[in-house]
Amino acid sequence: MNYKIALLLKKHYREFCEERIKEKMENIEMDYFLYDTLEELLDIFRKIYHQYDGFYVSGLIPYQAIRTMGEEGCEALIEVANVDVANTYRILIQHLVGKDAVSLSRIGMDFLRFESDLEEVILKDRFAQVVHGYEGRWKNFKTIEEIEAEEEAVSAYYRKQCENKEIDLIITYFYSACEQVKEFKIPCYYVYPGSHAFWQSMENLKNNIALRRMEQDKSAVICIDKEEMREEKKDKFNQFEIELLNIVQDFNTRHFNQMILKDGHHNLELYMDFAEMEAITRGFTECPLYKILVEKMDFSGSVGYGVGENLYHARINAINASRYGKNGGKNTGGSFFMDEKGNLTVLKNGTAEKTVRISEDYIRTIANEVRLSAETIVRIIGVMHSLNTDKITSHDLVYGLNISLRNANKFLSNMEKYRYAKVVGYKRIGNKGRPVRVYQLKLKYDF
Repeated sequence: MNYKIALLLKKHYREFCEERIKEKMENIEMDYFLYDTLEELLDIFRKIYHQYDGFYVSGLIPYQAIRTMGEEGCEALIEVANVDVANTYRILIQHLVGKDAVSLSRIGMDFLRFESDLEEVILKDRFAQVVHGYEGRWKNFKTIEEIEAEEEAVSAYYRKQCENKEIDLIITYFYSACEQVKEFKIPCYYVYPGSHAFWQSMENLKNNIALRRMEQDKSAVICIDKEEMREEKKDKFNQFEIELLNIVQDFNTRHFNQMILKDGHHNLELYMDFAEMEAITRGFTECPLYKILVEKMDFSGSVGYGVGENLYHARINAINASRYGKNGGKNTGGSFFMDEKGNLTVLKNGTAEKTVRISEDYIRTIANEVRLSAETIVRIIGVMHSLNTDKITSHDLVYGLNISLRNANKFLSNMEKYRYAKVVGYKRIGNKGRPVRVYQLKLKYDF
């Protein structure tokens, strides 16, 4: 997958990129476009909007300027060089420990227009908080005039301090402010991002472009449900999450890093396109990931695969598919696939069993009639699937579903009552005790 990205920059920022950021990222094609004024920026953006997958700009001013353009500006995938707090601290420390050391009270920073004491901000560990709070102000600007007024206010703030000789050092995120105070011969630093921050922005842009493409084409999602493991691991769950993420990241690496990982509170999700999932699952028949999780961390949760006409639909199908694997026990299949029509497939988990396909509408119809949950019906079919027979006993359900004998008898009794099962014989379990009933289940599914 290739990504075409336009970098909309002023001359100084392009020179910085060419000098400091020499390495290239795989699959990214970058083109530079230079501008001097916001009007030039917007003209360039209008001309190239449909030619690029995403855009990178140098800061808050160009970013918000494009957002004011209406639908095109709001829908464009834009990554902005956000404030690099680490580089800001580096500049600050160099001056505080060097021969040009200055008092914190005589340092100018953009957010200090609204914060009176830099020392207090640093000592109370509020630096990143107030910086990002100041960034948030820019989201409220709706016109170019408001943006230009704020930019001018920053420059005027520094000019006044310089004129009154109240300042010895300026660290700013606005290059125009540096240009406005040149005549005062006061050190003024524009905070460029570090190379790591720059490439992280490119990585974010790649992910967003990939997600946008998935939304436009048939999408696919894998959902790893973590809730059962949360109950099982209890106070060791945090360590489990770390181990799970490492295993899934390794799995992704072995599949050429084509998947995008999203780690949530309830689920770990992997986004990809239809063709990638089809290849990974060997035509939607196998779940290689579940087998790895069981072998490496004794995983007892569930894995759901889903496809859909868009990313939202695919994600819902994957979550629904994972639900059928909950509490299923290792014999019922811990992974399910749901296609765009709502059909379920019990995926093979690296063993020789056959793949089972079931219509979700059919399952729900039966579940409503026999007064059992759809998940229970699927799990019973899973037992039939694993035993390769439609004739089962309550003990088969006990061992296959990890449930009590009382519940197993209840399930079969309900199905017999509504004519989805009938008693066809008796079977002795062990050497002692009374024989148990053998039920023939009238549940349809395809191999």
